[in-house]
Order: sequence, then C-alpha cells, then structure tokens
Amino acid sequence: MKEKTSGGLNFQIIEGAFFAVIGVFIIVVSSGMNPYGSWSLAPGLFPLIMGVILLVLAISLIFQAVRSKSFKSGGFDKVDWLRITISMALTFIYVWLLPMIGFIAISIPYLASMLLLLGEKRWWLLGIISVGTTLGLYYAFGVLLSVYLP
Repeated sequence: MKEKTSGGLNFQIIEGAFFAVIGVFIIVVSSGMNPYGSWSLAPGLFPLIMGVILLVLAISLIFQAVRSKSFKSGGFDKVDWLRITISMALTFIYVWLLPMIGFIAISIPYLASMLLLLGEKRWWLLGIISVGTTLGLYYAFGVLLSVYLP
C-alpha cells in the first residue's frame, strides 16, 4: 500500500464520516421498528446493534485519521464507485421499504438485484438463491425462533 501524507483532508476522515452517517441511519430506522413486546425479540434489535457498532468503528476511524500524520491508501483508484453507489442505494431502499412491504416481499427482489449487481447472469440461480435464502431465513427466525420479521 502506498503511504500518503495528509496535505489536506485525509480520505479516512471522509470514509469515517460516510460510515457514521450510514450507522446513524441504521440506528434511526431500526429503533423505529415496533418491538411487539420486549426488545429481546424485536426485529430491530440486531440492526440496532450493528448500527451502533458501525457508528463506533466510524468514529474510531475518524479519530485515528485525525491523530496520524500519514495514512495508507487502500488502492481506491480502481474501485467501481458506480456499483458501490447502486449497492448502497438498493440497501437504503430495502431498509426503508422493509417495514411497509414486509420481509418476504422485499427481500426476494433485493437479493436478486444484489446478485445481478455482483455479476450473476443465470436467472434460475438468481431465483433459487433469492427465494431460498429469504424463505429459509423466514422459517428459521419466524417459525423456529418465533422472532417477528416485518
């Protein structure tokens, strides 16, 4: 990895701010999910925990970038930013529509679109993976573990 001096705004600060915004968004959306009783069985508990962890890691990345005089470039010159942007937009739309449409109805097209974005071209495999994964998760959490899924 190349080492660059911080001549202006360190790219790690931008990354940290970006992931902090995503973490706050996940926290806000997941805390708005109805707990239907205790929070231990709430559908928003796991996303809430992941949002808090993401926020803490983002803040630590910002502090680390502020303290250091140099940073290591992760080779972001060859990153497909369009694919990343589409992936993030699909994820935001998924999180936003999940409480309104429901887990099964929104997860199948979300998984299929993410697999298409990753380059899978076989339609039969897209269907098997997206439907199978969604129904498997619904059965595991909704039926076996009795955890409400939106």
